[in-house]
Amino acid sequence: QEFTGQSGTSAMFELQDHFFPHVDAVSGAAFSLLWILVVTLLIVAFTIGIVYTIFIANPLTVGHNRFYLDSRFAPTDIGRIFSGFTGGNYGNVVKTMFLKDLYEFGWTLLFIIPGIIKSISYSMAFYVLAENPNMSATEALNESKAIMEGHKMDYFVLSLSFIPWYLLVVVTFGIAALYVGPYISLTTTNF
Repeated sequence: QEFTGQSGTSAMFELQDHFFPHVDAVSGAAFSLLWILVVTLLIVAFTIGIVYTIFIANPLTVGHNRFYLDSRFAPTDIGRIFSGFTGGNYGNVVKTMFLKDLYEFGWTLLFIIPGIIKSISYSMAFYVLAENPNMSATEALNESKAIMEGHKMDYFVLSLSFIPWYLLVVVTFGIAALYVGPYISLTTTNF
């Protein structure tokens, strides 16, 4: 059946009548409102996720890396995990990690492979900032690129070697994460 050039809600109801003939107009309107609600909730959840990542998760990751960098040589205070929020460097950490994420996103928009390569190039920025919290965003990202020069494939292969560990976490319903999480963090830190 061919549809006429109607616009607006009448065209929507005509499509609804064609595909869902048992649903009346009132139910269709409720169905449309439900879809609007679902899309709105998804947009809100996506926005909250981005804000959380920028202002909480990234500074926590810098502190997490500081903890693992320190724990390689001696027992370390668990409070080091919050070092991304302290010392007056919070703004610098947020700015640097935001730029890192933005650059990675931009490269990924070009193609997936350049996005992966740039992601690996910038992967040490968290560690650079953990060791040098006063370093500017540009310096930290450039230092990360310099560290990874000639080691991108090594890092990629190392990351692939963690796949069986992630599968173990899935198979054990997350219980193995108690071992796998620290193992992966410390292995990456030592890399």
